[in-house]
Amino acid sequence: MPKSVPKVSISVHAQTAATSKFEKLVRRAARKALQELPKKAWLKKGEAYEVAITLVSPSQIQALNKQFRKKDKPTDVLSFPLWQAHPERPLIYMGDLCLCPAVARRYAKELGHSLEQELKVLTVHGILHLCGYDHETNETDAKRMFRLQNRIVASL
Repeated sequence: MPKSVPKVSISVHAQTAATSKFEKLVRRAARKALQELPKKAWLKKGEAYEVAITLVSPSQIQALNKQFRKKDKPTDVLSFPLWQAHPERPLIYMGDLCLCPAVARRYAKELGHSLEQELKVLTVHGILHLCGYDHETNETDAKRMFRLQNRIVASL
């Protein structure tokens, strides 16, 4: 039985026809990640939240990576936490995730699993970043984040 969590609207938009087939899988992985967050990491019940996930091409994610992280190369996932009141609706906008299935496909091949599995991992990873988890600050935080990520992905 899923945990009781606040209402979260998850919009998934594919920038290309080739990526549209992954929308349902990504939405399901995001929902599961939000359901499985520890209570102390979660949001207030009774509030409504929204997250947007966009599936992009390598050139699109490379431009975003260059602009926001000063890294001029494609990457698999980018998270943009926002946590602001939505200007037009009574909800909190958590932020955006950008996923690149083409880059994910390359990593999946290197890791020996399916593209679908890699997209689940990346979606959960991005949601955790939106919710304040970080693996780049110190080893303890990294272990905590990856332990939670692996548990959530295993439950998908």
